[in-house]
Amino acid sequence: MNRKKRHYIRIVLYLLLSVLILSGCATINLSDNEESSAEPVDTGNRVYKLDEKHIKIDPSTGYGYVDNVIVLVVKPEVENREILSWFPNEKAVIVGEIPGIHQVQVQINPRSKEELETLAKQMMEKEEVRFAHVDLAVSSEYMSMNQTASRNKGNEWIATIASESVPEEFPPDGWWQEAIGLEKSKELHSIEDYIKVGVVDDGFDTEHADLHLRFINESHKKLNHPEEHGTHVAGIVQQIMPKAQITVIDSHISPEDDPLSHYGTQTQFLSDLIEMVEDDVKVINYSMGASNESEDKIKWSEEYCGVNSVYIWLLKEKSRDFIIVQSAGNVGIDVYKNGVFSTLKDDNCLLSPEVIQSLGIATEDAKKAKQSVFDSIILVGACERKDKNGQYQILPFTNYGTHISIMAPGEEIESMAPGGGMMRMTGTSQAAPMVTGAVGILWSMDKNLTSGEIKDLLINSATLKVQDSLYKEHEGEREFYPLLNIYEVISQRKNRE
Repeated sequence: MNRKKRHYIRIVLYLLLSVLILSGCATINLSDNEESSAEPVDTGNRVYKLDEKHIKIDPSTGYGYVDNVIVLVVKPEVENREILSWFPNEKAVIVGEIPGIHQVQVQINPRSKEELETLAKQMMEKEEVRFAHVDLAVSSEYMSMNQTASRNKGNEWIATIASESVPEEFPPDGWWQEAIGLEKSKELHSIEDYIKVGVVDDGFDTEHADLHLRFINESHKKLNHPEEHGTHVAGIVQQIMPKAQITVIDSHISPEDDPLSHYGTQTQFLSDLIEMVEDDVKVINYSMGASNESEDKIKWSEEYCGVNSVYIWLLKEKSRDFIIVQSAGNVGIDVYKNGVFSTLKDDNCLLSPEVIQSLGIATEDAKKAKQSVFDSIILVGACERKDKNGQYQILPFTNYGTHISIMAPGEEIESMAPGGGMMRMTGTSQAAPMVTGAVGILWSMDKNLTSGEIKDLLINSATLKVQDSLYKEHEGEREFYPLLNIYEVISQRKNRE
């Protein structure tokens, strides 16, 4: 039985949208033309209330935008009254804000996307405005239908995340701990003061005896609903950092909490990221992604990731260094098509020369600014157990490509399950938190390291490679990838001291 068939038999579709970008991201609300009646979160961040009639979604992709909101990042001294004066012929209202980066969400008259893009360019011509953009939106209703169809065409490369309960009598399977040198690495450190690590996922069992989880505020705590995926992912980080407290955000809001939870906006997604970073969380795990195989989906994702890159730079400009760890995805496509933070390269990082200029970045500093963004993104693929020749191979369905930073084990990974006990899951979602934990260990040992130094150490310390035996079918992009080695990265760091 070949590797593909072996995985198909034991793997079930998990509905990737349960951990997809923005799925169910609805929150602290402001109603149309009204000030908020909801309690603000502790950070002061407010995100406007979605109005379904203003969410414009392309049914063929599940992607779109909000037609009556423009998002501005202004200079600190600019007051709200001045901002509203820039829209003299309409009843503009500031319906949300993220004070830490001086972002405001302004409700305006409905416009087409092209008209909103023109308005954003006009806003950035103002000296007071550093950045302006359309608020992109997504609908999980359309996307779940379309992605299932695309994943099953010809029965090839079915997207997979598997779950399997571990019977009590079944012995622990520590193959992944051995593969990344976890147990050996514990001999090299005795950390008492961990940095903060975070996980954004689909819900967590905060009552699990083996998990030490925290929420940034009561708002996030109230919106949390225990789920298998989020609990399992957080559990992997916890096994690597047993004494650490993990900051969590449930990004998959239940319809019981918000009837429009099947919609999500980029502003809400970014609000969660910004809250994490402003809470001094240094490494954040995102085991999520999308399947963006059509030109329209890729174009939208390039814009989405480009906007994300601007906010990463804005946070780092404030001397907040951090790392985002994203799973590569499980559809057997180039990781560049995985969205969230994956669909980013030099061309769309910081979006355009005009945006770079508006941000106040000198032309000669643009390359350095972009590199600071890439330093904060690690994309993680997944491997399976060694084959008969002692070689680690990538999982048959894992996404691949030159943009992948590193690989980690992803086959039948044992971790915590809701309600107590353990379970096994398979996919890049399980590989990513191993890297998150490794970053947490390394940064806790030496808090003076930069994100770029951490990323380089992880990649360059790999002593083993993961092979993609199907790389010729994968457009011949890449045959070997570095395999995470926690023991080696700590050893190399200690040898430099």
